[in-house]
Amino acid sequence: MARLATIKTLTGFDFSFQPSLDRNRIMALATLDFVDKHEVVHLIGQSGTSQSGTGKSHLAIALGVEAIRAGRSVYFSPLADLIDSLARADREGRLRERIRYLCRTQLLIIDEIGYLTLGAAAGNLLFQLVNARYERGAMILTSNRGFSEWGQLFGDPVIATALLDRLLHHAVVVQIEGSSYRMRQHADLLPQAQRPTTVPADLIGRRADITAARWRIEAATSDIQSAKAQFYPNINLGAFIGLSSIGLDRLVNAGSGQYGVGPAIRLPIFDSGRLRANLRGKTADLDAAVESYNAALIDAVHDVADQLTSLRSIDRQQAEQTQARTAAESAYDLSSQRYKAGLGTYLTVLNAEAAVLNQRRLAADLKARALDSQVALIRALGGGYSADADVASLAGAAAARP
Repeated sequence: MARLATIKTLTGFDFSFQPSLDRNRIMALATLDFVDKHEVVHLIGQSGTSQSGTGKSHLAIALGVEAIRAGRSVYFSPLADLIDSLARADREGRLRERIRYLCRTQLLIIDEIGYLTLGAAAGNLLFQLVNARYERGAMILTSNRGFSEWGQLFGDPVIATALLDRLLHHAVVVQIEGSSYRMRQHADLLPQAQRPTTVPADLIGRRADITAARWRIEAATSDIQSAKAQFYPNINLGAFIGLSSIGLDRLVNAGSGQYGVGPAIRLPIFDSGRLRANLRGKTADLDAAVESYNAALIDAVHDVADQLTSLRSIDRQQAEQTQARTAAESAYDLSSQRYKAGLGTYLTVLNAEAAVLNQRRLAADLKARALDSQVALIRALGGGYSADADVASLAGAAAARP
């Protein structure tokens, strides 16, 4: 009655890829005490996200394999297939017979709960099965939905509440958070942190040292304009108006009024040497600012190029290391099977396991190096960078400039 879709084992599961998962807890479940106690194991993925492939089905099947090895009967089915079989049996008038059949197995594994939205009718069929197995048989359920979403999933909060009332009474809930376990061997195909394929000046211009150097050039240019302005003649117009008399009694007479207007002209004839020297000094300051800007820009380009080269090298190493880790895991599985069949020694198994652990350590080291290089690239680009589309638009704008 196994009806497993494929064969997965706990030895073939990479616990290091899902650090949020407690290995000891999973190994405790492998003792099958939950089967004897008729408990329900919930393997829950990342609730509220579209993330799938975190290893839920692998673990469920692996626990089913352990139960089969221990002589227990196991039935595995995705929820959609299970509902279809119950609905067909209901239409044919043999729903009770079908439920009795599914209750004979000691461990029922229902996979992929939450991937499809079901109606109240499907929830009612599932409730009849769960109610029949309640405290009579163990189950393993895998889902990418939180329990609070079951009302929406089955289209009826009442049915969802009744289901959870029985499924959580004697339950073990295992939350799994992390990246796709199924795609771990193809990490190079997964969306990575965006990295610019081109580095236009607009992007490097975010750096603080480049911005400061550019501002120094602007300030030096303004100083030159001010120094040149000192060569122009300075013309001022002066005027006065007032009253002047010997006695106070004559102050308001018409003859006491005085006024005058006259120009004041300043020609920098005798200061030309000083002004020329000042202009040369400001010009030298501009040349120094430009040289400082060029040096800072060259250093920035070298820094960004070094980080991009490092990231590409790490990407290649990760792809090669993934292949090596896959080969090591396959060798470990093969040595384990040979040992269990009496065709090999346990020392071979230990050596193969040591090779697997070494490859996982190398994978962790490469991941740490990649993160360090990404941070260094962010710093080199002046605080971050946008997606490739934005970078491409910047590059296009830079290329369109004359």
